[in-house]
Amino acid sequence: MNYILIFLWVSFFSIVFWDPRRVGRSCCQPGESSGLWFLFCYAVFITCFVAFLFLTNLFRRKMEPSLFYMSCNLITLFFCGIVTSSMNNLTHYLHKKGPPLFDIGFFLIPEIPLQYAETSDCILVGYIMICVLRSLFLHPAVRNKMWADFGRISSIMILCKGFMGWWTLLPGPAPHCRPGSPNYAPKSIKNIFINQGTMFGHALNCGDLIFSGHTGFLVIVMLLSEELWKASKPQVIKLWRVFTVTTLILFSIFCIAARKHYSVDIACAYLVAFLIFSSFRLSWIPSHLLFPATRTVVLHTSVSGADTTKSDTIIVSEEQTRPHVHWMSAESVSNEQFAS
Repeated sequence: MNYILIFLWVSFFSIVFWDPRRVGRSCCQPGESSGLWFLFCYAVFITCFVAFLFLTNLFRRKMEPSLFYMSCNLITLFFCGIVTSSMNNLTHYLHKKGPPLFDIGFFLIPEIPLQYAETSDCILVGYIMICVLRSLFLHPAVRNKMWADFGRISSIMILCKGFMGWWTLLPGPAPHCRPGSPNYAPKSIKNIFINQGTMFGHALNCGDLIFSGHTGFLVIVMLLSEELWKASKPQVIKLWRVFTVTTLILFSIFCIAARKHYSVDIACAYLVAFLIFSSFRLSWIPSHLLFPATRTVVLHTSVSGADTTKSDTIIVSEEQTRPHVHWMSAESVSNEQFAS
């Protein structure tokens, strides 16, 4: 499905940006408007999208709900990856080469040779593969829910990375982004949408720094990996957490040592991935908007013993309230009325 979406994306924009006047026999005369051609392309695209929705509804009736939602979220992730890849190409298109900025990580961690630059990617892929293999031994519903959450959270994360990456362009610290190195930037607007090498790590992009998408992926998988060991012994859970933290530290060190990102890119990825995980863990709608807040209603307090600074608090219930609920004042309702 990933390859099909990439093929449709590239084919669509190839048709939209295709100029028939460049070929030997043109179907459009110079000066003739090509608006009908654009409308035709968009009509075909919308038709394919409607057909996709129809097939999705058809599969929903045949598939188990957890498997269906996992498939939809992963397909959404692939499509968001295509969009983010184009945004990364746009960032590279706008990027201007310059000397790397000062970074505390570069000062503390020496640069490693180019042949070891992919070590951080190997750590990322290895950790994800371990989680995938471990999830095969879980109940299908639990496994499907875990990877459905991964697709949803990662989709939002990489969209944020793609649309925010070109707002502030820093000089890339990687060797191929420094002055004097060959220029691998897209040559035209058309290539921004057609070149999808960043989906597979085959493109040498520059400028897509804040924040680190690879680090965000790793943090999200690490947070979701708690589902893998819920039924295990406490010692196993502790060992897994130690392994997880060690993996994250090694990944960050090798990422900085290869000069792929500045330290601030990785630190921002920690925060953004954790916040997105906390907000979209349960749904596409943020949790604080989807679920009501909880407040504790205290009915009675009594002083214990001679020490007036200590008191025993009797908590009767917890009420589910929404943020816009009008709070009752102390003058209108007393604790005795609550108790009765």
